[in-house]
Amino acid sequence: MDANGARHLLERLRLPLTHGTTVELVGDPLDERLRVGDRGVVEQVAADGSVTIAWESGLSLQVDPRRTPLRRVGA
Repeated sequence: MDANGARHLLERLRLPLTHGTTVELVGDPLDERLRVGDRGVVEQVAADGSVTIAWESGLSLQVDPRRTPLRRVGA
């Protein structure tokens, strides 16, 4: 495994997001259309670690969980 692969693995272990995971925004978002407390469901996980989330507000946005403060909701 190269350095990039190791870094991506560590990020997935830190906040393991898979398709169907419910998340909540817990800090200042980088996108002004989102607010702290917004919830959504992970629709897709890209190879670079970014995720597409279907937010309850109706938005579907790709975010980088390394730069967007999220927490898993539920089990």
